[in-house]
Amino acid sequence: MLNIIKTNKYLILIYTIAMASFVVNLDTYVVNVSLPSMAAQFGTTTTAISWVALSYNLTVVSLLLTFGKLGDKIGLKNLFVIGFFIFSISSLLCGISYKLDMLVLSRFLQGVGASILYALPQAIIAKYIPQEQRGMAFGILASAAALGITLGAPVSGLISGLLTWRLIFFINLPIGIFAIIFLMYVLPKDMFS
Repeated sequence: MLNIIKTNKYLILIYTIAMASFVVNLDTYVVNVSLPSMAAQFGTTTTAISWVALSYNLTVVSLLLTFGKLGDKIGLKNLFVIGFFIFSISSLLCGISYKLDMLVLSRFLQGVGASILYALPQAIIAKYIPQEQRGMAFGILASAAALGITLGAPVSGLISGLLTWRLIFFINLPIGIFAIIFLMYVLPKDMFS
């Protein structure tokens, strides 16, 4: 019975970190299709609105090594929870942005959270998942990342075409809240000691 409980905890952890890979990749691609709608609403040029995508992407890639090292210092689980929190709050800020500058700054913050979520999953799998389940874990992680990339443009087109571009950011909120709850309350601290 104890092995079943432990296996379920590992599966919850695997799917929670897979959500991180999904949402980070989704957000990389979901914005690109919505840029013309954003430019029209803010009354700005294509060059100016491109900073919405650039601020996110540049932040993600420039901080990967920093957050990988920081995860070793303060703990992978703690930093991962912080990453989901930053990502979720900044997604809300992106969705309620009323000026282009606010949206670009919110996307920068979202990139900080995304960089954490992008840097740590492989280390979490290597450190906390039993060796016999690591192959499956890496497979699920890769599948979730690919699904995020695949769904990014179509989801963005549907949402921004039928409703409003702001909703592309709000879809991150339930994912982030769900992941934080699982990481904080469902998984006991002694699992990671």
